[in-house]
Amino acid sequence: MDFFLGEFFTGRFLNGIVVLALSLTALFLGFTMLRSKTITREFNQLGYFWFFIGWAWVASSVRQFSSAIGLLQIDELFFAITQSFVFISGIFLAPYLFNKAFENRLITTIAQYIYIAGALAGTAGLIWFGSTLTTATPYATEYEPNTFTLILTITLIAILFLITLKESAQNFLSVFKKQKPWFAFFAPFSITLYLLFGFVDVSGIIGSWLIILFRLIFLVAFVLAYIAFAEEVAAKKETLGRGQRIIEI
Repeated sequence: MDFFLGEFFTGRFLNGIVVLALSLTALFLGFTMLRSKTITREFNQLGYFWFFIGWAWVASSVRQFSSAIGLLQIDELFFAITQSFVFISGIFLAPYLFNKAFENRLITTIAQYIYIAGALAGTAGLIWFGSTLTTATPYATEYEPNTFTLILTITLIAILFLITLKESAQNFLSVFKKQKPWFAFFAPFSITLYLLFGFVDVSGIIGSWLIILFRLIFLVAFVLAYIAFAEEVAAKKETLGRGQRIIEI
């Protein structure tokens, strides 16, 4: 009984509430993008990315609640599930970013297949080689994947981060020069922020109760992604409306 009333339960339970809120926000973002009839192929890929990121956060929330009541085996299991959803999200983010960066269908297709292979290999690595509990605080538990999966994860995410950083910089300059609408910067920048926040989150740099507050910052990335999507849809509808009026005239 002391355990359930103690700091471990309270801190990890609060962390679970925050993570659950993030998961619902990401799922809403992804679902909203995917159900739109005016969505472009690019936003379709982003929709799937955010949708599976949402499921990664769902699995992470199960982790937090499980560790809060001392079920560390379930906590470890859902760590692997969380990582698997992260791998899956990369399958959809990769073609979006590679198409933006290289504008070459062959390169984009090859990149997507590489990330599919990476997702399968990374998930298999988690199953066969497992992970290790590295940190257990009153607010969270942290696991480190086996060496193979860890190196693979860092490599795949680092490539995406560098590309999205480049795209964010280029879009910022285009917006500054008024070559693109102001919201064009938000889509790649939201991904840059998310990947950056994710790195800080898993690095263990932020400990104690601050990890709960820090995770709320992920909402900034979600909001920017939603604004980019909403403005893109509005602009597309306006363009279609102009075309319809021209036809009627």
